[in-house]
Amino acid sequence: MATVSISSTSSASAQLNIEGSFSAMELEDLIHRLAEMRAEMTPEVPNTKAAAVDAGCSMLQEDRPSITAAVRVDGTLRIAMRNRGIGWLAAIVDERTAHALGQYMVNATTEAVDLFASGDGKRH
Repeated sequence: MATVSISSTSSASAQLNIEGSFSAMELEDLIHRLAEMRAEMTPEVPNTKAAAVDAGCSMLQEDRPSITAAVRVDGTLRIAMRNRGIGWLAAIVDERTAHALGQYMVNATTEAVDLFASGDGKRH
């Protein structure tokens, strides 16, 4: 039987007690709980890759992540990326940022790829 105890001891530290065997779903839940705890701690995760490297933050790189994108009814864009270890991470970006990201990706590649999950280009 798996047992997990996670508590914040200050804004900069947490107390963890983890013991037992975990299924894949239990590990996903634990990763989610740890991420929520980390989001509340200081210092915050650096805002740039360079700052993260300088701070010694861990970075998981996925060579072939699954990526989906959907334009929402309000014009914002939901981008989701799957990492084999962490799971799905989604972000909602405003129209201006989505346009800039799209332009960057088009300019940085020789071939355009449709990231819309359904391929229909419709707003979701």
